[in-house]
Amino acid sequence: MDNVLKKSIKKMKGTDLKEINTGLKQPDILVINDNFSFLNLINFIIDMKGITCYNSRNMHETEYFLNNKTYDIVFLDLELRDGSGFKILKKIVRNSPQTLVVVFTGMDAGDIIIKAIRNGAYDYIRKPFTVTLFQKRLEKIIEEWKSRALVLYYQGYLEGIVEKLTAEMGQKPGQTEHLYDEIVLNIGAAFDLQYPETKEHSHRVSENSIRLGKKLGLSESQIRDIKWGAYLHDIGEVCISAAILLKYKGLIPAEMNTVMGHPAIGYRMIRNIDFLTGAGEILMYHHEKYNGEGYLKRLQGKEIPLAARIFSVIDTLDAMTSDRPYRKPLPYSAVVEELKTLSGAQFDPEIVERFLEIPESAWLIKPV
Repeated sequence: MDNVLKKSIKKMKGTDLKEINTGLKQPDILVINDNFSFLNLINFIIDMKGITCYNSRNMHETEYFLNNKTYDIVFLDLELRDGSGFKILKKIVRNSPQTLVVVFTGMDAGDIIIKAIRNGAYDYIRKPFTVTLFQKRLEKIIEEWKSRALVLYYQGYLEGIVEKLTAEMGQKPGQTEHLYDEIVLNIGAAFDLQYPETKEHSHRVSENSIRLGKKLGLSESQIRDIKWGAYLHDIGEVCISAAILLKYKGLIPAEMNTVMGHPAIGYRMIRNIDFLTGAGEILMYHHEKYNGEGYLKRLQGKEIPLAARIFSVIDTLDAMTSDRPYRKPLPYSAVVEELKTLSGAQFDPEIVERFLEIPESAWLIKPV
């Protein structure tokens, strides 16, 4: 096991996020429109980005292209003269659901836009549009494509490591949980989530979540899930630019939306790993709030999985007692006050009550 693990982790550690970003191939783009001048304009703008795109003018030509290649991005005019716009959209979504489809529609086509989104379109552009508008939308969809490609890249790495280690595990009965612990710890270390102190933070919140989970009477399997989920809770941030993650104030709405997407990204990265199924609840729901004002799903009260409600309290403990670029660590008394104030709003009141029954000395807190 050790050799396989060390080899896999060394490879992951040697793969820099920036290197992966620049190493991504350019997206394959198909533009479907039957207006020659329109096609020339779109081709010119895309070519300025150094990307070659393919062109199609009707259903017949589009079927040829789709039967011979899978495209990352498709720009589709829904108002084709042969009336095939929605047929093409449905065919792309059915046969290649990972393809990002942007549709063109007229200015007064509100109902058509809604129908297109419901049928799987990623975005829309109203005609006529300016070159600047199209350039912005093109950049947006390329960034989305890159983000998804990174998720798949890391997901493949994780699944590859687990597959190799599981194969060895079959030869060593009785060591299952120990080996799973090793996998989780080293996955966290390999990704390091672009923060210098991530390993220590992950270790603290994992150990403290176990303490609180035991206080609440969780079963052994629940404790395992919360231990692994807490350790990997922010793994989705590996697909977010460090420039955004380290920007501690003044995030613009688009940057905030990017940051808020990390729970879903993290969940997608580990969802096919069987032993992390329960841990995935923390990755997906650790930013929900008890009053329903959190994200991503705006779950409320007991709708939020128990592990995520427990972790929310522990993450606050660690965040408040750790050094931040904008403030010094706060005393434990400030944590207690915060939890009491936000009990029933951000936090589950019962979990806060159990937390407060545990003495300060029992918690693993970063030394000042």
